Amino acid sequence: MSGRKILKNWSLLTISNIIQQGLSFLVLIPIARLLELSKYGTFTLILTTIGMAQVFGSLGLRLVVIREIARNGRNLYQIARKTLSLSLLGFALTGIPLALYLLLVEKIASPALLAISILLLLSQILWNFAEPLTFGKEQMQFSSIIGSVFAVLWFALVFALPGWIRDLTSLLTLYLLIQLVKSLVYLFLIWRQRYFRAPEDGESEERIGYGRILSQSLPLYISGILNASITQLPILFLSRHSGAVEVAYFGLGSKLSLPFVLVYSNMMNAIYPLLARLYRENDAADFARHLKNLFLAVWLAGIAISFVLSLFSADIIRLLFGAKFAAAAPSFSVLLWVTLNHMIHACMGLVFLAADKERLMVKLSVFNGLLTGVAAYWGSYYGAAGLAIATFIGLSVSYLVHWHFVQKLARIPINTLLLYGFYAAYLGLGIGCLYFRYLNLPLKLALVCAGSAPFLIAYAKNKERILGLFQGGAAR
Repeated sequence: MSGRKILKNWSLLTISNIIQQGLSFLVLIPIARLLELSKYGTFTLILTTIGMAQVFGSLGLRLVVIREIARNGRNLYQIARKTLSLSLLGFALTGIPLALYLLLVEKIASPALLAISILLLLSQILWNFAEPLTFGKEQMQFSSIIGSVFAVLWFALVFALPGWIRDLTSLLTLYLLIQLVKSLVYLFLIWRQRYFRAPEDGESEERIGYGRILSQSLPLYISGILNASITQLPILFLSRHSGAVEVAYFGLGSKLSLPFVLVYSNMMNAIYPLLARLYRENDAADFARHLKNLFLAVWLAGIAISFVLSLFSADIIRLLFGAKFAAAAPSFSVLLWVTLNHMIHACMGLVFLAADKERLMVKLSVFNGLLTGVAAYWGSYYGAAGLAIATFIGLSVSYLVHWHFVQKLARIPINTLLLYGFYAAYLGLGIGCLYFRYLNLPLKLALVCAGSAPFLIAYAKNKERILGLFQGGAAR
């Protein structure tokens, strides 16, 4: 994939997700304001549990599908047919356990809410089946256009039907209709594009069996489950140890930091096929150069964005959601830095995947999951802020271990002093934001101005390298 194609795909996904997450953010305001705190906590809990079930039902297929199709697009039909069967199998194995968990553990006894939860899981599994097929073909426009159109529709319905928002069952029914129709439209469009057309004689170079797909997906599946133990399982801990109101605070902070996640996720979705191809072609120098540019871009932009938003976290919460959610500000502030760490971990995961080092990634994910999971379990006893701080500490330690193996594998030519300067800024500002948010507005603005200087200098010195992330040759 050329640098221009990477930029095009990243731009498509980023613009689409700006639209989607921007509208979802606006929708979040009336939902949070009109629902009672405990009901908003239940709403967050149900979506989180569905997300956990989706991880179990996905079987780790996503990146395997993208990689197989990116390396040999003529195998599309075989991969599509087999991954559809596996995706439906995953749904069959997770749908009933999802309902049983909500009923027996979370005490959600409404048959309507349980049925909606199962159907929401199905819609997400269908979407996650279709999207990697188009990403592997480097056709990100399908996901971008469909996602944007249905985000506009969701936005319009919520503001047109405010009475539905006050009732949790009605709200989730509306959300289900949007998600299910969206997934079915995606499937219809790729069917029209002949993604499921049987190949002509000799068109496919090799036969791909279920064993080949599953043998590659198993390490990713285990890694995905372990990563979910970091991102989603803590909310279930929080529900058990601190109650639905604290889940509401933590969930709001997570939602507010989600657009930050998606911008970097789109960057990585766009660059991953190139990294996989470069490693296979034994172009070690270009592989390392693109990784260097990627890490520089994520660190620079991530610290700047996290600092500014966390500094004004209390003001943002009060302005958008009112005094009812004022207690969500500390967790939101820390979660912005947790999100940055997740993005750095995701970048490091790309290195292992592109280099076909799934087993090493699983071992590191086990370490990361255990370390952060234990920290999150402990932190969940202290409410939303305690959970966020514990997760921040666990991920900060895990980063150092992961980076050691990344450098051992890829030997990224990045300045060590600069790198640890980023890490020190991340630690210092991540903890400091808990205190900085109490400052008055003039002092906050002064901090933003003072803090901008070193990052502008770092960006100026590394501008060509960062822009080189989207260029085919220059920017060494």
